[in-house]
Amino acid sequence: MQNLTIPLCLLLTASISRLSAQEKAGANTRQASYPGLSLIVVDSASKTPLEGASVYLYDRCRNKTVANFTTDSAGTVRLSPGKDRDTCLLLEIYQAGYKKNYVNPYLIGSAEPVRIYLSRNAKELKAVIVRKAPSPVAFKNNIIEYNLKSIPNFENMTTSDILNYLPFLSVEGNAVKMMGEPILILINNKPHPYYSNPANLNSLSPLAIEKIEVNFLPSARNGLQKVMNITLKKDYFLGWSGNFNINGSRLGLGPGGSVNYWANKFGFTLSTNYAYSNVTGKGASTSSSDPTKTTIDQSWQNGSLGHHGSLFASAFYNLDSFSTVDVQWSGSFNKTSKTIVTDIDYTDSTGMTELQNGNNSSKATSNSSVVGLNYTHKSRKPGKEFYILSQLSSSPSNSNTFLALNSETGGTINPLSLQSNYSHNTANEGTVEALFQNNSGSKFQYTAGGKYIQRWDKSDNELNTLYYAPPSDTIETGNYRYSQYIYNAYADASEKINTKLSVYGGIRWEHVRSVFSDQPTSSYDNLIPNASITFNPNPSNVFSLSYTRNVLRPGFSSLIPFNTLQNTYLQDSGNMNLKPQYNNRYGLQYYGSLHRIQFGAGLDYSYISNFIDEFYTTAADGSVIRTSENSSNKSWTFSFNIDYPVSQKIRFIHFSSGSIVDQSGLGYNNKFLSGYLQEKIFYTLSKKQRLYLSMICYSPNLTLQGKSQSMAYWNTNLSYSYYFRISSNPSQIGLSLSNPWLTRGLPSYERQSGPGIYYYSHRYRANAYGGIQLVINLKGRSYRGSSFDRSKSIQNTDIKQND
Repeated sequence: MQNLTIPLCLLLTASISRLSAQEKAGANTRQASYPGLSLIVVDSASKTPLEGASVYLYDRCRNKTVANFTTDSAGTVRLSPGKDRDTCLLLEIYQAGYKKNYVNPYLIGSAEPVRIYLSRNAKELKAVIVRKAPSPVAFKNNIIEYNLKSIPNFENMTTSDILNYLPFLSVEGNAVKMMGEPILILINNKPHPYYSNPANLNSLSPLAIEKIEVNFLPSARNGLQKVMNITLKKDYFLGWSGNFNINGSRLGLGPGGSVNYWANKFGFTLSTNYAYSNVTGKGASTSSSDPTKTTIDQSWQNGSLGHHGSLFASAFYNLDSFSTVDVQWSGSFNKTSKTIVTDIDYTDSTGMTELQNGNNSSKATSNSSVVGLNYTHKSRKPGKEFYILSQLSSSPSNSNTFLALNSETGGTINPLSLQSNYSHNTANEGTVEALFQNNSGSKFQYTAGGKYIQRWDKSDNELNTLYYAPPSDTIETGNYRYSQYIYNAYADASEKINTKLSVYGGIRWEHVRSVFSDQPTSSYDNLIPNASITFNPNPSNVFSLSYTRNVLRPGFSSLIPFNTLQNTYLQDSGNMNLKPQYNNRYGLQYYGSLHRIQFGAGLDYSYISNFIDEFYTTAADGSVIRTSENSSNKSWTFSFNIDYPVSQKIRFIHFSSGSIVDQSGLGYNNKFLSGYLQEKIFYTLSKKQRLYLSMICYSPNLTLQGKSQSMAYWNTNLSYSYYFRISSNPSQIGLSLSNPWLTRGLPSYERQSGPGIYYYSHRYRANAYGGIQLVINLKGRSYRGSSFDRSKSIQNTDIKQND
């Protein structure tokens, strides 16, 4: 037995040596690297992409699955199994009802997408998969996260259509609103000078969007209560991509498009759009006053011809793995011509009748350009970032208004006056901001920074009035200059007390100095706090109690004390003594989800000091001068939103709000009610077709005595969308029919002999129009199969007068 010990030891030693040699040899075979793989799984018969197919990365040597993936709606999956070559790996592609397919990744090692075909298995029973409909929202403290995949065919829709489809959100005109309030739009957590307009957001393909979040808490830096952030996918824009759209209706035509090229080191974006509009309409109104029994019947015809366009360009360059420099420029132009023909039948208390005819024409042009240069530095620890943001904007504009006015009394036509008004205005603004934000902590996070803003504006005006009875000619001129300097520092911080409770606090200090023409320099300091408490009893419900203070400074145009013509009877005049408006708001908000239904509710109390309101005074010639004055405003507002999917095809969204408002100033006090109603219905005809019906109604502001005080508005819209693909690129064509009703038309600003309460009755007129829209999203080749893991760019925008 002992004689066998030595041979056995020698044999064991040789075996271990042989295994070590094999391991070394195997290690040597793993030195070669290969790129990641992009696969498109399709049906071998119909050649259509297969969504939800499973792709397993299988290790044959260890007999285990290393990783698994699922194809998206385009049948695509991107694999990155590793840097080292491992011949044991094998891809297994599987879909219920199809035969499995096995692929060696090293035989197709290419960065270009490779099509993998699956053939149906006739002998295999079709699998029945029961899937729970994904919830469109998730609540995480003060953040609402939206799940785009809960929207049928979201990849074919435009970005503005998606925002209009999501719970609590609505796109109205050039603003995105949440629960009826405009919100600030961010791209990758930064304000953007181009994409702040939802129409320009359509230049972004929905496939490029990683997620959409809304922060409904106040912010010392942004000065707004709700902020929406659109996060783009890190690797979507690698290489070339683009978008083209065109829309037209009875009112005009507008094409647009964008092109992007991104690499890991640098990239650029170009976007442009143009809109031509030709709007005509007519209307009528009747007004009377007590105690003089003066009555006025008015009818008008109006037309407006406009040309509008914009161009945006941006580029970025990564200095290293943590630092980025980016520059952007945007420009726009607007050219509008308007005509208004007005006929008025005026009868006073003595029975005397006078017929007046006015012809008003105006031309206006305006251009704007914005350039920004920014620097971003990210720390090695995720969540810590430092920014230096700068922006310079210039907006020159010119307008020329001409009107003729005559009257007929007793069959005799008497020309009254001819007026011409020319104005040239230029608004310039520069901003420099530095900030640091630390979101690395799981419980405590903060942002701190400072900003300097400088505005310098000028206005040159000339008003020429020619009277025929009695004959006279007067020429008025006004030249005004304005400079404003704003220094501010701010800090925002949030603390997560536990899994259900979190608190937020923010404060902004600012010093403002203003110089208006030859007036003495004025300056003041502000301390603006914000605070809130958020309570999440569970992942499906969130409550928030907040206090917000905002400042709204009067714009330069509202300060110029010079009369400018708006139409035959209305002139605008500024007030250089206007003070900044401060809004103190206390709010209670609730957002929740019950089964498939989403609820939202809010109760707010707002007190506005130095409220900037419009006032009207009657001149000796019967015209009305509109100016602004400071007053006070108190209001209670309740809002309610419900999003209810009636079935898999029908979805209903309701939003309504009502306010009780108390305004007082210059010897008056008004209490009135106002309301807002919106109904939206989405009907999915098929996977490629959808119907959308919306109705929006603004109620007139009714005093507590029941008298109408302002306009009411009613608009219905019916849209049909068809989704298709061009060379595998998602596209959409849409048809729409809109029918807006303006229940008060144009306000009556004609002369009234004596004070009194005015009663209005108006004839309704619908202005229905139809439109068509085509959107095509283009995605080119990826950039060498690499992924992009750094922020693209940082843009900055000041919230204009709402600092």
